[in-house]
Amino acid sequence: KSANSAGTVSYAPVGAEHDVYYYRVSAPFAVERPVVINEVMASNSSTVADAAGEYEDWIELYNLTNFPVDLSGYFLSDNPSDIEKWAFEDGTVIPAHGYLVVWADENGAQGPLHANFKLSASGESLSLADSQKRLLDTLNFGQQTTDLAYARVPNGTGPFVIQPATFGASNSFVFGVPIFNGIPR
Repeated sequence: KSANSAGTVSYAPVGAEHDVYYYRVSAPFAVERPVVINEVMASNSSTVADAAGEYEDWIELYNLTNFPVDLSGYFLSDNPSDIEKWAFEDGTVIPAHGYLVVWADENGAQGPLHANFKLSASGESLSLADSQKRLLDTLNFGQQTTDLAYARVPNGTGPFVIQPATFGASNSFVFGVPIFNGIPR
């Protein structure tokens, strides 16, 4: 209700009564990134099965540091508007220069490393945030190929490329052959 006797209302700035603006505030990026998204498979039909024998989408994280990192209170998400979509269980630790795979299958009943979202083979975004809700890593990927991974090469630091999966191991290849623990596979 207006405070003046004529019952009029004025808006400042001009147009404020009908011009609506939306502001999206993104989470800040962490200064240090101890852990990164290292490899994803958004269309897994026969590459690697989870403990229940199901071929589900998966996300591999890599610890870039020389010490274990406790992921308690860290988050993974496929929704940029909700970076806290799925939280790691307390006590989840990724060893120094180690890997941790999270199944993106919407089936938390199968264990603590089963996220409450799936990946889209047609492409989407992922984020990894720390316990202070600072982004450690983000990934936007397009259309994926069944049973091929989207992986950082060189491992942990390079750009993402489509390649055969190196599930829980270095994304290194020599002449198109994956290298596991220094041995061509």
